[in-house]
Amino acid sequence: MKAIRVRRGFFPRLRSNLSKFYEDTRAEIRKVSWPTRDEVIRLSIVVIVLSVSMAIFLGVIVDGIFLWLYRLIGGI
Repeated sequence: MKAIRVRRGFFPRLRSNLSKFYEDTRAEIRKVSWPTRDEVIRLSIVVIVLSVSMAIFLGVIVDGIFLWLYRLIGGI
């Protein structure tokens, strides 16, 4: 006699897969080495300072290049 394979429906498989996904996710989150409050504050300040300084630097450079091109082409 031949064995009959029973396929589970879409929704039971979806529920099973989602449950497995959430279990695995929780297990991985527990393994994370979270930064301390002081590290978060210090690194946030570094990111903000670098972002502002790069914005100013690039703004000055781009403005200077466009001004030079405008004078070269338009001739003020």
